[in-house]
Amino acid sequence: MENCLEYLSYEIGCMKNLRIILTFGTVAHSGLNLYLRTKGLDVRGNKFSHGKVYDYGSFSEVCCYQPSPRNVSTGRLTRESFISVLRTARELSLKGFE
Repeated sequence: MENCLEYLSYEIGCMKNLRIILTFGTVAHSGLNLYLRTKGLDVRGNKFSHGKVYDYGSFSEVCCYQPSPRNVSTGRLTRESFISVLRTARELSLKGFE
């Protein structure tokens, strides 16, 4: 994860209008937490949970199970739960534009 931190920082820095980061799985969530710690945020209590939303001020994170064949075939991630997370992300991204 630390090997990719430079690239993640660059990508986030390029997105001047960033409002939402959708993290697919615990690895993505942990990578984002690593980035946020480098920016001085205390994210110790931020645990991955499907559908969980974290507000970081300038943007929000929406957590989602990774849409892998295993998560889909076992029912951990259903079509409905995936669509629900996408709707949440969309609603948050539109806040302030009403």
